[in-house]
Amino acid sequence: FGRGVGVLVGLLLAMKVPFREVSPQSWQKLVGAGTSSGRSKAQWKRHLLDLARKRLPEADGLTLATCDAALLLVSQDAPY
Repeated sequence: FGRGVGVLVGLLLAMKVPFREVSPQSWQKLVGAGTSSGRSKAQWKRHLLDLARKRLPEADGLTLATCDAALLLVSQDAPY
């Protein structure tokens, strides 16, 4: 997380848009991703990409760079 997140949070607060910050462990648990323990970063990203493709077969163009965001969307309806 960096400055970009701060800008986004500032905009949401200024516009009075309700939001909730969720840890990666929370949404990864909700989508059944398991944990990254025992996997390299590349193996973990490949696992998330495979999971995203399985959970969202209609989503064309999923990549290693976008799979986390897609899975986060899948978990959005869950109560945190």
